[in-house]
Amino acid sequence: GGVIGQVTVTYEGRWPAGKFIDDHLRILGTKGSVFGNKIYTEGQHDWKEIPVGKNEIVAGIKGCVDAFVNSVASNTSIAITGEDAFTTLAAAVAADKSAATGQIQKLDPL
Repeated sequence: GGVIGQVTVTYEGRWPAGKFIDDHLRILGTKGSVFGNKIYTEGQHDWKEIPVGKNEIVAGIKGCVDAFVNSVASNTSIAITGEDAFTTLAAAVAADKSAATGQIQKLDPL
């Protein structure tokens, strides 16, 4: 649709000590912006708050990053291997297919 975007993830961002704002997504557009859980669209008078609940995806990603950092810091193997993760993903995909079709699904080989 002609949309151009850029995603940047960094742990190297700097801000004044004790003045950390947040660790949320920021999207800037020609007709509006999203900052964390607030959205502004052209023509509004103020920011609108988006309801936010516990984010299991964020918690899961943080757990993966923590496991990796801990394995590097302690010079040990990661508890869950890449093969384990792919097998779990294949099981989840098969479960989704089974729920959608009502048919038993076999795991696709890696």
